[in-house]
Amino acid sequence: MSAERTYEIQLSNMAKSVASLEEAVRHLEEEKHRLLLDISAVRDLCARLESTKDNLQRQLMSKSLDYEKVNSITT
Repeated sequence: MSAERTYEIQLSNMAKSVASLEEAVRHLEEEKHRLLLDISAVRDLCARLESTKDNLQRQLMSKSLDYEKVNSITT
């Protein structure tokens, strides 16, 4: 086999490797994009849950105060 043919084979193999790696990078970039969207959705959900928790705590405190007032009046 000639040196030229050996180099052509090596070049072909390297081109295939590069194409494979480029495809892997593309898949990883797509996965990264999906993960960033998921993180954004989780952050939004956490913010809404925190807000709901705060509202429920305020309602509970208000009900507790109302209960104490009624309890103190009836005793």
